[in-house]
Amino acid sequence: MSSNPPLSEAGKQRAEALKDLLQSEKIGYVFSTNTVRTLSTAEPTKNYFNLQTKIYEAEPDDTFIAQLLSLRGNALIVGHSNTVDDIVNKLCGSVKLPANLLDSAYDDLFVITKKGKTITFEARKYGNPSQ
Repeated sequence: MSSNPPLSEAGKQRAEALKDLLQSEKIGYVFSTNTVRTLSTAEPTKNYFNLQTKIYEAEPDDTFIAQLLSLRGNALIVGHSNTVDDIVNKLCGSVKLPANLLDSAYDDLFVITKKGKTITFEARKYGNPSQ
């Protein structure tokens, strides 16, 4: 099995559902790791908003987190089951996700909102359930 596989048909449908969900959110930035599935997940949204996908390292560092926290506007960040928890927890400044996501969980959407110094977290689902 390839270590960089493409999206399944269900994954392609979820990527479109994600774009549909985010259409009213005025996304100004799209970030993804440099893998086929994450880039393909981000593609419909980046195309809809006519954006370029910015690549980040699979293990996000504090510089990347600081960059995200300094953004003005909404961003889509597409990640991996073993790093999304790190991104969410670092952005929130507290543990919101206590462990890696399941490898089979593809329909999670975590919304982090920053208003001034207040950061809120919400866990949602999108598209067809992955489990």
